Amino acid sequence: MNGPRQPLPGRWGSFYAGFLRDLRDNLVVASPLLLLFAFGVVPGSATLLCLAECGADFGDWWTALWVTWQAMTTMGFDHVAPVTPAGRAIA
Repeated sequence: MNGPRQPLPGRWGSFYAGFLRDLRDNLVVASPLLLLFAFGVVPGSATLLCLAECGADFGDWWTALWVTWQAMTTMGFDHVAPVTPAGRAIA
């Protein structure tokens, strides 16, 4: 035998310490991209979609934001979908 085995909680403790360290490092790198996506790309796409679609199938920016979020997360459209060619191209 190579000696006494380390108890299970010690192994898991070192695993979680490494996991949390890696998670923190990745969040530091990815945070600017996530913020750009959340506060730039999604609202910008919703604004373009609202310019193309508001008045056709749905009437406000919040619905355009909802449709944009559904399209970007590939959840699929619920009860509202773009109907104009420009709206379909944007979504």
